[in-house]
Formats: sequence, C-alpha cells, structure tokens
Amino acid sequence: MRPITYVAPDSLEEAIGVLAKHGTAARVLAGGTDLIVQAREGRRPVDVMVDIKRIPEATDIRWATAGGLTIGAATPCARIYDDARIRREYPAIIDSAELIGGIQIQSRASLGGNLCNSSPAADSIPTLIALSAVCHIAGPKGSRTLPVEDFCTAPGRNALAAGEMLVALEFPAPAPHSGAAFERFIPRNEMDIAVCNAAASVVLSDDGATIRSARIAIGAVAPTPLFVREAGDRPARGGDRRISGEADHGHARVGGAAEAPVCRAHPPGAGEGHRTSEGRMNFTKTHVATRINGEPVDFLCEPRQSLLEVLRDELGLTGAKEGCNNGNCGACTVMLNGVLVNSCCVLGVEAQDSEILTVEGVADGDTLHPLQRAFLEDAALQCGICTPGFIIAAKALLDREPDAGEERVRHWLAGNLCRCTGYDKIVHAVLDAAAEMRDRRVTA
Repeated sequence: MRPITYVAPDSLEEAIGVLAKHGTAARVLAGGTDLIVQAREGRRPVDVMVDIKRIPEATDIRWATAGGLTIGAATPCARIYDDARIRREYPAIIDSAELIGGIQIQSRASLGGNLCNSSPAADSIPTLIALSAVCHIAGPKGSRTLPVEDFCTAPGRNALAAGEMLVALEFPAPAPHSGAAFERFIPRNEMDIAVCNAAASVVLSDDGATIRSARIAIGAVAPTPLFVREAGDRPARGGDRRISGEADHGHARVGGAAEAPVCRAHPPGAGEGHRTSEGRMNFTKTHVATRINGEPVDFLCEPRQSLLEVLRDELGLTGAKEGCNNGNCGACTVMLNGVLVNSCCVLGVEAQDSEILTVEGVADGDTLHPLQRAFLEDAALQCGICTPGFIIAAKALLDREPDAGEERVRHWLAGNLCRCTGYDKIVHAVLDAAAEMRDRRVTA
C-alpha cells in the first residue's frame, strides 16, 4: 500500500473537516474490509484514511420513540444481527447482515460501508431499498438525506460529493401486517458473490389474503442495484392482489419491469480520479500501545501497515499467516477486542488500546488448549497454513456457544479456507474439543 495518513476523529465535525481539506485524496474508513484491500491493490487511490469508528453518530443503533430505526454507517454487521429487537422487527436486515462475507468480515463490515462500496452485487442494498431506508449524509455544506435507491450511480460509484460522508441509515417503522425478506443465488453454499439477489417488502390486508403494497429490489443484474418500482406498484394500480399458492407469472418477470440505468458520470470530486493531498507523503511511524495475548505491548508502525504485517514483521508473532491478503481465506484470523477479524484487513494503528489474541496465546503455558490437542489427535491439519486461523475461529465460537453443533461449526468456519480440503477432520476436531470442554465444566 502507498504511504498514507491515518486520522481517527472523535466527532462528526472533525471528520468532515478532514474530508473537506483533502478532497478525493481522503477516504472514510468504516470496517475497511473493502477499502484497505482496494488501497493495497492500487484500485482506489488514498492519501488519508479517516476512521469514523469513534464517532457516536456513525456507530450507534438508535430507536425512535414513535417507531423506526437508525443504524450508524460504521456499525458492524455482527452487532446488528446480535440485536434481538432488530432481529424481531427487521428480519430482512438480518438476512443481509448474516451473508456479507464470513464471521471475520461481519465483525468489521457495515451496512453503510457495503452501500458506499456501491457494488451492483452488494448483499445489503436491495434490502435497504425494499425497507425504504434513507441515507443521512453530512459534508462541508451541511446535512442532507437521500433515498437509498438514488445513492448508487455506477459500479463502485455513488452520489456522495467531495468532502461528504454517509453518517447513518434510517428505516421507517414496519407497517402493520407487513414483512420483508432477502434472498440471493450463489454458486456455492457460503462466501460467494451473488449471481442475482433480491429483496421484497410487502404490506398485506387486514385479513392477510391480499397484497396492498410492495417494494421490490434486485441486484447483480445491472450497473447498480435496481428498485423495481413498477412491480411493486402493480397491486396499488389494480387494487389488492390476492395471494395464492400458484406462481404469479406477471410478478415473476420483475426484472423486465426494471429499467437498468445507464452508468452516469460521478459527481464532481467523488470519482476514481486521484488528487494528491496537501503535504508530503507520510513515511513516519506511529506509536501504538495495546495488549497482545494478555501482555502489554508497544510498537511503532507506518499507518499503511496491516495488523498482520505488524504481528509478523514487527513483533515476530508468525502464527497468523498471509494467505490471500484480501480477507477471503481466514489464515490471518485473530481476535480483536473479543471479536474475530482478518488481520490483513485491519490497520496496525487501529490496535491502539485494544486487546488482541493470536494463536500464540491460546495454550496455557506448555499445556495445549483442547482445540489444539484435538487438531493433532484428529489429524485436522496438513500443510498447517490455515490451522492457526481455524483454531482462533473455533475458539471464538466455543467461547460464545459452548454447545455448538456441526451445522453451526461449519457456518462459523466458512470464512476459513483449507487448501488441503481437510474440512471434515477440522469440523470433527472442533466438535471433539467442544465435548471435552463440556465434560470439564461438568466435573469442575
């Protein structure tokens, strides 16, 4: 990655000031699961990363007294789907949040970040459109709102002007007799990009027999996610549409009702063009104080260095491995403040005042953790590159869900890839370790 400056403002005003000063050379860092990889690969020029995770408006989950929900643009997906009220009142949000990458990605990725990345195949955007979500945007000229369906303008581009940032997403209260859901089609069972996805929100009559109104959105079929307004308006134009078990062939062709937008020019100052920020490139190092495996640790790193690079190159903790270096394989998995992350998608400077667990800290002195022992006894490792990441991920699961079964283990480990295809033995090792840990609790 090219040298960068890292800024972590505590207020919205400070963040807007930095963005306004540096223009398109500055980028907002929410979860960073896309931005850090794009900057590393040279696909998105960045001089200044503005970390908004310390700004309350960007990380809060707020409920309106009269109903309705506001989710900060940097609120992690994992925090969203762990919220019982959101799960109860907005199940379609959960449908999307649980599908954005694996557990490590969901611990960092946010709905706001997914929207601002503006991929046509994004797994949250059709849901946001179907639920009538509204973007709250702030910039040097003040604040404004924008319906989500008007936010994306082309692949990877959106309606944010220079110096603006997405602060939060606001959802109206669910209407009586309403429901919503999101579905996607992918070639694999987990961890893939949608070939097509869709979300729908419907309002039924009081007797539940007819559809009074609907909002339908589809993705991965055009340059931007599409709000299929005509398909949703059909019940309103023709009166209530009776629900039956037979296929509605008129609605089955919702794709034909959508007008695929032409890729529009990006707003001035918000495109891929790069301007050098004021001042010289930042080659200086930053002092970071953190705790790793229970011990206080201080280190110096360049703002552009990933946490993985710091662990391996600066601190000699080589258990975490560099596999893909883009958040797909899980070989670099560590725990950061109690949640799983891909350390290749975290900046080292973000570790300030944090608690980090690497595979070196799993054993109790010379005594192996039950997971480590089970991996050896069940021959759940071959080349060993993926093993540290699997052990950390499995430990995070069993700490959270000691009675996790096979289906849950397989889902939780979907963000970890084994190049030797030893998944069955890995899963059995995790289940064996879980059984041993349960027996210990019973006899303790």
